[in-house]
Amino acid sequence: MVTILARSRWTSTAAKGTPFRWARVRGIVCHYPAMGKSVGVLTAAQEASRLRGWRNYHVGTLGWSDIGYNYAIGQSGRVYSLRGDRVAAHAVGHNSRTVGVLFIVGDNEALTPAAQASFRALRATLRKRGCGSGLWGHTEMSGNSTRCPGPYIMADIRSGVLKSAAAAATVGGGGASA
Repeated sequence: MVTILARSRWTSTAAKGTPFRWARVRGIVCHYPAMGKSVGVLTAAQEASRLRGWRNYHVGTLGWSDIGYNYAIGQSGRVYSLRGDRVAAHAVGHNSRTVGVLFIVGDNEALTPAAQASFRALRATLRKRGCGSGLWGHTEMSGNSTRCPGPYIMADIRSGVLKSAAAAATVGGGGASA
């Protein structure tokens, strides 16, 4: 089981998007923000600030209705609900059939064991809701020309580190479920 911090932990805005039809959701697409060097383990306030910044960019600059991802995971292991269980805008042509998870990391940064464990726990939770077992990096989605989620997260996907079935214990840091 994973603790998913409510959207209210990082913004006062309501989530946008059509609710998922879980029977159609094939799996999870992993992302990173491609924001340069290492970020390290941030405080909850720093993570929330970054999430607000990305939402502001997606809404104010790109003209989207909301932040483009469903969930985010910090190096701390905290898991945040972004759009939650609604169709997001993270992988063109695949949004209604996949869940987008953003890792709050830099370009040259491997995931911490806490972030890996939280992802596995989130994946297990989403599978119980009806999410398919697929797991991809953004770069692997047809029609999406990108290097996201970077070499370290892609290595974790390919090696199976993010697919491991463990992680039944609560991870993350308190708060409401999405």
